[in-house]
Amino acid sequence: MNGFASIQFEWVYSPENFFQSNLSIPFEGGTIEICDGMVTAKIDPAALQVNQTHPEESGGPACESTVKLEDRIDELARKIDIQIETLFHSEQKKCQKPYHLGLPFKVAIRHDGSELVAPA
Repeated sequence: MNGFASIQFEWVYSPENFFQSNLSIPFEGGTIEICDGMVTAKIDPAALQVNQTHPEESGGPACESTVKLEDRIDELARKIDIQIETLFHSEQKKCQKPYHLGLPFKVAIRHDGSELVAPA
């Protein structure tokens, strides 16, 4: 996975007690955790698997598998973002409280535990 052990997406929201309890919601490809003002979508490494194409076999460019991995990450990010927006809208209808949900960040966690954080 390009030298990364895992990838996750994070959002910050307020108020921190918008949800009455902590949530852990499985989705195809990982788990969404909502707790105390932070949403974390942890991606299972298997969900990021793409068909590795060797350039000499396909006649294509050497970076073909990298492009596919980035496309897969972007696709997952869009799906997760929609699911999280839907969760917040649904909760707002129930509790009738305003909320603010920040933009997502992509966190790539390296094998040594260090993190690379970038806007998603």
